[in-house]
Amino acid sequence: MNASLRWRHYLADRDRLIREMASQTFRGRRLLHRHRYTELASLVQGSLQEVSAFAKTFPHARRAANDMWLETRRKTQSNPNLAIIAADRSRLSLLTKWWQAVVRKPELIKNSSDVVGAWNVQALVHITHPNLQSIMNQTQNDQGIWRDVHKRYLIEFRTYAARRKTNIRHSINFPLSSATTPVRFALRGFGQFTLSDVHLTDGVQELRALSPNGRLRRRVVLAQTNHLIDIMNSNRSQNMAEWQRRRQAASAQFFV
Repeated sequence: MNASLRWRHYLADRDRLIREMASQTFRGRRLLHRHRYTELASLVQGSLQEVSAFAKTFPHARRAANDMWLETRRKTQSNPNLAIIAADRSRLSLLTKWWQAVVRKPELIKNSSDVVGAWNVQALVHITHPNLQSIMNQTQNDQGIWRDVHKRYLIEFRTYAARRKTNIRHSINFPLSSATTPVRFALRGFGQFTLSDVHLTDGVQELRALSPNGRLRRRVVLAQTNHLIDIMNSNRSQNMAEWQRRRQAASAQFFV
C-alpha cells in the first residue's frame, strides 16, 4: 500500500507539472505579446527551476515503482512503470532544452513544446447520462484523412448501481500546429455527451465556437441516434456522432 501511494503521488505531481508548464507557457506568450521582457525572463527562469526540481523525484519514483512491482511480480519480468519513468525523463529533458532555447531567444515561446502546442483546443465535456462511451478528437491532413489525436473514456458503470442522470464534467485539451487545422469531436460507444466552452487558443488569442448565424455556440450535444443497440457486435472504433470545425479563412473561427 505504501509503495502504491508513493507511485500515485509521483503521477499526481507529474500531472501538476504538466498543467503548470502549460499555464506558464501561455502566460509567457502574453508577456511577450506585451513586450514585458523582464517579467518573461523571470518566468522562464522560474520554469527551469521547477523542471529541475521535478527531475530530483525520479529516484524516489523508481523505488516506488520497483517496490510496488515486487509485491506481486517476478523480478525477472520487465516493469512497465519503469518504462513510464524513462519516457518521462526523456520528455523532461526535451522540455528543459525548450525552456533553455527560450532564454536565448524569447520568440521561441510561440513554438510547441512537450506540454503545449502552438495552438490548443480546449473544451468541457459534460456527462449527463451513465452510458458506455468515449470521446475521440481528430484532425484532418491535407489529403483529407482524419487522424485520431486524443481519446478519453468518459464513464463505465454497473447497471444496478447507475443513476439515471449524472453531472460529471471533464476538461479536454490537445495541441494543434496551426489555427486552421480541421478538428472534429467524435462519440464512440453508446450514449451521449455535451460539449461546452469550446475554443482555440495560443495563450494570446482565443477563438470561440460560433453557430452558422454568427452567434456564440454555448453547447453541443453528441448522441447515438440508433434506438436498437447490439453491444456484442458493436464497433467501438467507429464514430457514432461527430461535430467538426469547417475549413475557413485566416480568422479561423469555429463553425458547426
